[in-house]
Amino acid sequence: MKKQFNFRTALVAVVLSVSSFMIANGANPVYTVDQLVAQTPDLVGQTVTVKGTCEHVCTSSGKKIFLGTENGKLFRFNAGDKVDKFNRAALGKDVTITGVVTENRTYMADLEKLEARLTEAEKKKAAAAEHCSTDAKANDENTESTPLQRVRAQKDKLSKQIAAGGKDYLASYTVNGCNDYSFE
Repeated sequence: MKKQFNFRTALVAVVLSVSSFMIANGANPVYTVDQLVAQTPDLVGQTVTVKGTCEHVCTSSGKKIFLGTENGKLFRFNAGDKVDKFNRAALGKDVTITGVVTENRTYMADLEKLEARLTEAEKKKAAAAEHCSTDAKANDENTESTPLQRVRAQKDKLSKQIAAGGKDYLASYTVNGCNDYSFE
């Protein structure tokens, strides 16, 4: 019992020492995507380094890359000024990427404007603005629904949130300004 206690004490001391050294020397920990998702609201505004498997690279702009969690949730990372496009060869590989955690707020007025635009486009039988199904999946939206249906679902979700005394906006999170990334 005495040896086990001493070993645990020594292990805790080593972990605390390494953590203190990293913080003192400006070294940031490398988060898994699951850790990032669990801590995102607390990390807003901070520069983070994340490692995870690339599940999708935006095919139209190449400026978005999505890393997956263990349970299939996706998290979006946006290219910074120094990255023209993310390399599609990263798909399916482990990616290490650094950027700033950002909270994106969507208010009811935003949703109402978008709903009106999509409704008008539908009436004119015009092609509604495309909505990336990968973005929808990253925001826990139904990827089989139309953009208009997704906006209406978001309005419903926000109305319920406000009625329950919650925030008057929907929050989603991304990591922006990603100029440093690598894959293996």
